[in-house]
Amino acid sequence: MSGTWFGVFTADNGKSATLSFAGPVRQTSPPVIDEQAGTVTIMTTAGGLFEKLSITGGPTLTRDAGIVTLVDAYKYTGVPNDPVGEFISETFAGLHGPHPDLLDASVFCDVLVPYLQGP
Repeated sequence: MSGTWFGVFTADNGKSATLSFAGPVRQTSPPVIDEQAGTVTIMTTAGGLFEKLSITGGPTLTRDAGIVTLVDAYKYTGVPNDPVGEFISETFAGLHGPHPDLLDASVFCDVLVPYLQGP
């Protein structure tokens, strides 16, 4: 699939920041069921603009762009036709391009909160 998504964070003081995603995402492996471990693993690859946080109508605060390969683990439901249960974890199998927020999840809040709360 491919698409674009926008969301806006607005502070009580009227300042706002826009979060956006754009580009293709595709599942790059079928669900791998490990009955003994009780898990299902799915690999997904995203390209394009993985995440961009900007001052609404203004400059970029942080941007993650390029190819990202994610490995997601879920609980196995025990039902082969509907195997994916509760989310367990996510790891990166590959990062190509600048990905400051993916490498350090605090980056997002470190740039968003001071901007929204600032004068």
